Amino acid sequence: MLRWKVVQLALDEGMRLAMGENLKHYLDNEVSWEVVTVQYGEAYLMAGRSARTGQPVILDPEF
Repeated sequence: MLRWKVVQLALDEGMRLAMGENLKHYLDNEVSWEVVTVQYGEAYLMAGRSARTGQPVILDPEF
């Protein structure tokens, strides 16, 4: 099965281009430094709020 998928990917330029675009979107919108630094800032603010109020930090599963 994996061998067939690799061959299919090698032969299908459209599939390769689509996968490349999906990867670019993921890298730009999920794990880029800009995204990570915003998330880090949000986490830092939540931790500070928790330290001041004594309330635990509750993170959204998508955080």
